[in-house]
Amino acid sequence: MPVNLDFANSNAAGAIGTAYGAHISGTNAGTITNTYGLYVGDITSGTQTNTPFSVYASDANTYNYFAGNVGVGDTSPSALLNVGSGNVKYRRWCQRLVCDG
Repeated sequence: MPVNLDFANSNAAGAIGTAYGAHISGTNAGTITNTYGLYVGDITSGTQTNTPFSVYASDANTYNYFAGNVGVGDTSPSALLNVGSGNVKYRRWCQRLVCDG
């Protein structure tokens, strides 16, 4: 069953300082072996009539921010953007492209 997390400001003259569609946080005083702020399991079981997305951001005018290293196909990234094995497709020439191996 899906869970919908929405926010609404119905007062046109009103102001919201910070709005979160979803805010995930936690505290821990003990030991946790694996911690995931957001974990999306297998969503492709059964028959798919469309293209399934684990995370889909539809607003092209917003930014996506990740504090720390990001791994695509890599569970322990050692750079700001670390891409695992495979091909990378990009649309524009970038100046500081480093190829390992």
